[in-house]
Order: sequence, then C-alpha cells, then structure tokens
Amino acid sequence: MDESEVKRINHWKQDETKHDEDINELIPHYKGIAEEWCNQSFSNPFPYGVKQFIAKSIQRDFHVVMGISSRAMGSVNYSFDNETDKKIKENLRPYRKLRWG
Repeated sequence: MDESEVKRINHWKQDETKHDEDINELIPHYKGIAEEWCNQSFSNPFPYGVKQFIAKSIQRDFHVVMGISSRAMGSVNYSFDNETDKKIKENLRPYRKLRWG
C-alpha cells in the first residue's frame, strides 16, 4: 500500500503531493494498529478491509471533515457522528483472531 492508494480510497487528488511523505509514514503506523487489534500480521497486498482502515484513519488524522451525520444551511447547523472511530475499526472485524491467555 502506498500514498496513491490512500488518495484513491479517500477520493483525494492524485497530483497533490505535499502530504505524500506524511501519508507514507502513517501507513506502517496504522498497519501496526491493525495487526495489534487483529492479533495477526498483514503483508502486502493488504486485505481490502485493512486498506480501508488505514486510509480512513489517515483521513481522520488530516482533519478532513468526516463523521457529519447531518447539516442545515439556514443558520449553519452541523451534527457529528461520535461513532466515527468505531465505524473505521469495523473494517478490521473480519480479520480479528482470538487471543488465548
């Protein structure tokens, strides 16, 4: 997985390269979080759910507005979904293995 795949999943412009270095540093970080939570190692190519988890976690780190459940334009009213982190982690559930003892 590389920065172009993260950009594609998050619908970011491919020709914007100012954050590529940051994205490439965050990919192994979130891969490690996924491996710890799932109790297994992942190698490239990652499963689709793991790719989705990594890309959406990076999107959240870049403070892109996400988790909006509704908005009104009259006097500008936004409602946010407090379950965003939980929904991102749901992508990993099929890959989670039990740990005994």
